[in-house]
Amino acid sequence: MKLRLPRFLRSVLVNAVSCGQSTCLTASSNLALSSGVVLFSLLATGSQIAQAWEPEVDYAYLLTVNGEYGATMNAPATGAGAGNTVINFEAAGNLNGDLNWAGHDIVLTTGSWESGDESVTFESSSMASPVFNNLPESASLTTNGRDYTVEVHARITADSIWMRNGRWTVHDVEQLDTNTIYLKGGQLWIADMDTSLAANLFLGTTDYWEWNTPGNTAVRFWGGASISGEVTFMEDVRLNVHESGLTGTISGLVTTNGYALTQTGSGLIRMNQVADRMASVTVNGNVEVGFIGDGSGDILGTVTLNNGAL
Repeated sequence: MKLRLPRFLRSVLVNAVSCGQSTCLTASSNLALSSGVVLFSLLATGSQIAQAWEPEVDYAYLLTVNGEYGATMNAPATGAGAGNTVINFEAAGNLNGDLNWAGHDIVLTTGSWESGDESVTFESSSMASPVFNNLPESASLTTNGRDYTVEVHARITADSIWMRNGRWTVHDVEQLDTNTIYLKGGQLWIADMDTSLAANLFLGTTDYWEWNTPGNTAVRFWGGASISGEVTFMEDVRLNVHESGLTGTISGLVTTNGYALTQTGSGLIRMNQVADRMASVTVNGNVEVGFIGDGSGDILGTVTLNNGAL
């Protein structure tokens, strides 16, 4: 998978301006801040990054499975499927067999793939006989309604994982054996209360719709779930903790690149290390933010509170 990440994603111009506990805030809301912190701003604009970040599939292998998959699968050493692979679930279900793609990248999708050529059809796989289809550039993915939910109960090993659509519910984050997760179109539901997700996340908009959660949410936290890896906003982002009294924590560095955050649900989103200015923050439950770094002290754009607290 080629990722057209701009070189300036981590390059910033630092202007040393110190900030105390809450003296840099002008918003009329209650904001929980780490003490003794300083701020900085990114030079790159959001529109520059949005044009460049989406993962680009540079391979031609499609593995389509039914809704229940229980066999351990290894990427073939040679031939079709030896490299980066799209793994598609045709229906909601459970992933109970390990996916071993060490050294390669995986795209996870749910729905139906069409080749773009009526004479070419994609063959589905059984648990015993994986079939790797050539995936031409003309291929397209059709989703159904709210897309599907896949419960992940097995280990996925890959250099990176792109959750392109659907919901991927993970009950043990240690089973996501990857350095990087891209959420562009899909949703990651972290339901592990015991271990923090260490992978780095690149977050964008998602198409996954939920009837009981306003808007489309990229990451949903459950029961005290947390992320310790770095989190980078590549577009406006929605994060969710659905129920009051529950907290979702991001302890790793958060770089917003000037994009907006919307918190949905009635729970608490806690971000311990936010590196730069957010264009806006919309709060439906509660948000706590700790800012770090050097910069202008201009940390928040528009703040909207929908019966929530910042």
